[in-house]
Amino acid sequence: MVVFLKWWGFSACLVVYLGSNWVLQNDGRLRVGATYMTMNNSFYQVLNEEIKKDVTKRNGILETRDPALSVAKQCEQVEAFIQKKWM
Repeated sequence: MVVFLKWWGFSACLVVYLGSNWVLQNDGRLRVGATYMTMNNSFYQVLNEEIKKDVTKRNGILETRDPALSVAKQCEQVEAFIQKKWM
């Protein structure tokens, strides 16, 4: 499930993975795509590191994107993850 939220001129993309929604590629590895409104905020850095720890523990790959506060760029990044079937 991908949910887009927009407020105060910023956007946030909330991706919720429930059980079987984790994406496994042909090689059987877990692939997770994450995009944050900015990586200049320590909150998102910590959040990303915690997600990375969990994905790595499952022998997966985390692909992180930073749209640098651009709503349009973040939407493009989410679309790219969907095209790659990472969401």
